[in-house]
Amino acid sequence: MASDGLIDPDKVGIIGFSRTCYHVESALINDPKRFAAASITDGVDESYIQELLYFTVGAPYHEGEAIYGGKPYGEGLRERWLQRAPGFQLDRIQTPLLIEAIDPHSILEEWEIYASLVAQGKPVDLIYFPDGHHILQKPLERMASQQGNVDWFRFWLKSEEDPDPARAEQYKRWRELRTMQTESEQKSTSPPASIN
Repeated sequence: MASDGLIDPDKVGIIGFSRTCYHVESALINDPKRFAAASITDGVDESYIQELLYFTVGAPYHEGEAIYGGKPYGEGLRERWLQRAPGFQLDRIQTPLLIEAIDPHSILEEWEIYASLVAQGKPVDLIYFPDGHHILQKPLERMASQQGNVDWFRFWLKSEEDPDPARAEQYKRWRELRTMQTESEQKSTSPPASIN
């Protein structure tokens, strides 16, 4: 599409839901400049934290072990997980990321990526639906989720903001994220200071 002139390759976004969040996070890690904005919702990302959460609830099958070829401790952790699991590669993400968590369990699942990106000063926002279901059922929750994605992508891909005063705080927060991202990009492209 880009080679046909149908899209601007610098203005492409990506969305993940549930199990596809692993693939979205992997894409953001493996090709940090590919996407201009991203969103993940109630995602399985095969991270270290999620593997341990599912282990404690007695899940009979541990996907992370199958994907990475080892247990999330000991030699498996050192030789497989540290090199391949998204949770250990989050420093590579540069794309502004909107995360939706839809119940108390989901907030635990999403906390690793959210907290890591916040700690690194990267553009990330978290929307929490404390009483949601995996596929949102309540009309207001579904509308908030869908409109939140539309707003997020319009902001990052088209530099557009909804003038509705009810969304003023959201855009104030996102403008601060944009400033953080711009400053981070300028630091990464600046030549290193010389040492005398």
